[in-house]
Amino acid sequence: MHEAEIRARIRERLKSGLPAGAVNMQFGVISGATCLACGEADPTIMYTYPSGPVVRVHDACEVIWQEEREPAVAPAAGGSGDRVETKEASMNNPVFAWIVIGAGFLVDLIARFADPLGPGSSPDFGWIQILGVAVGVLVVVAGVYLWRRGTVFPGN
Repeated sequence: MHEAEIRARIRERLKSGLPAGAVNMQFGVISGATCLACGEADPTIMYTYPSGPVVRVHDACEVIWQEEREPAVAPAAGGSGDRVETKEASMNNPVFAWIVIGAGFLVDLIARFADPLGPGSSPDFGWIQILGVAVGVLVVVAGVYLWRRGTVFPGN
């Protein structure tokens, strides 16, 4: 199905009055289900709403779903009314999540290779290196959490 058709289907679903806030998100292939947006099998994301409706979509369809849920920007005097994309530097920005993940990997690598690189002073893997690896892994996990959390619908 083409993107324009998917967008039209999503707009129809949104006009039908689906709830605004998702309570529960699940990730992974949902066998036997169909995507709300494109109608194809095995969606990968499921949103469960408090009033009962369940939305199942593929990753790519979910991106379109989010774009269609964003409110249109009101036109300025003489403006066209087209959507204006603004990027905010926040913890919901996926770029921030990737920076956190990269920083975690960097801390982890420096801690693991401190002795061969020179800052380490013992031939063994010391407690400071263990602490550095642990901190690096925790920062990576935090970055992955921020990245996954950033897939929640805007405004929720």
